[in-house]
Amino acid sequence: MRYYNLMITDAASGALIKQYTSTSNGTPSGTNNGAALNIEFDLPVASYDAPMGNSYVRVWGIPFADISQSANFTNQNITLEIGLTAGLPLANPSQAGLVLSGTVFQAFGNWQGTLLTLDLIIAPATGTPANPVNLSFNWPKNTQLSKAIAQSLSTAYPTYQQSINISSELVYTEDQNGFYADLNQFGNYLFQTSKNIIKTQGYAGVRLSVQNNVITVTDNSNAGASTSTSTGAAVSSAPITLNLNDFMSQPTWIDIATVQIDLVARHDLSLGQVVNLPKFIASSTQASFSPFRNDSAFTGTGTIIQIRHVGNLRQLDGDSWKTVVNVLTGA
Repeated sequence: MRYYNLMITDAASGALIKQYTSTSNGTPSGTNNGAALNIEFDLPVASYDAPMGNSYVRVWGIPFADISQSANFTNQNITLEIGLTAGLPLANPSQAGLVLSGTVFQAFGNWQGTLLTLDLIIAPATGTPANPVNLSFNWPKNTQLSKAIAQSLSTAYPTYQQSINISSELVYTEDQNGFYADLNQFGNYLFQTSKNIIKTQGYAGVRLSVQNNVITVTDNSNAGASTSTSTGAAVSSAPITLNLNDFMSQPTWIDIATVQIDLVARHDLSLGQVVNLPKFIASSTQASFSPFRNDSAFTGTGTIIQIRHVGNLRQLDGDSWKTVVNVLTGA
């Protein structure tokens, strides 16, 4: 069965304001609730040098109280877990988990006939030009960029974990200082500056992203700074092997050296993570097309550069509950 758990909590106290879930206890191990409210979501995950917009969630069949004057979800914290529960032959409950953590930027309800829906526009709680954070940047000359980034992020976002893995060649000849209102501005600066320093063909540049309270800074360089968090605990960035059973369709080219893969909805993928594609199993000629349906058209390794979670609980086709990843092959 498909699983989701949407929780809205008070930004000041952390108290639970509202919860919508498809299981009895809000976890993948709970009993499936066949009468759970329908939910739709579109959750893009991209680096700040090329943002894809805010996340969107709609809950169908809500009670009237959830869109009344007393229900004010704007500026409150929100989390969403998705995945599959045990039961179906290919379901993997270990892949179910947190895919969204942020702030409700806008909340509005719709009432048409007997149908009520709640729509939520969600953004990361990382500051805006109207409500900036203390994102000051100090990069002394002849020092690695990774150290300057870690210091700035620790000051501006002390509760966020950090995963920084970029080239040690990113060193500037002069002191660099600045102040940025949000991560959009900071991410654009890091991307442009890194591309100006390393002009090697194929270098992707430094890309900054936020996913589940982890700020990731990465490039496609093999040489990198140590990976750590603001609390000193290690963040796992180990390669992950994609299982052919998780594929919704064959991978396909969408750009130069970039492959798009449709997977069953899962939480355990992140930007900058190295993925291993399944190996060929079939041993037949090119004229025998049917056996190739049981193999992936692509093999080798790649780096995730973009993720998008989309879902509709009540839509029956497999494409309505999936995670789409763009992979830079050979990186």
